[in-house]
Amino acid sequence: MNVYETVIITRPSATSKELDDLREYLESKVGKITKHELWGSKTLAYEIQKETKGTYSYYEYEALSQQVQPFEKWLRIQPQVLRSLTIKR
Repeated sequence: MNVYETVIITRPSATSKELDDLREYLESKVGKITKHELWGSKTLAYEIQKETKGTYSYYEYEALSQQVQPFEKWLRIQPQVLRSLTIKR
């Protein structure tokens, strides 16, 4: 298993249930979360989908490489997610 880090920027109007759904999906379908931090709402450097602010969430988790790509695709189709970035540590 490899260790991955993902930062997700969601709309500021995203509810705590929507944020919990992201975490539950990650735990159930991708891998074991070893660290989670909610960085809070920040002003974006540029507008993304007509939003000027975003809520940042950080996840560190262990997963197999073939499980990460479907997770990234799933994030792209979620309406509350503005951007995400995943790196392998």
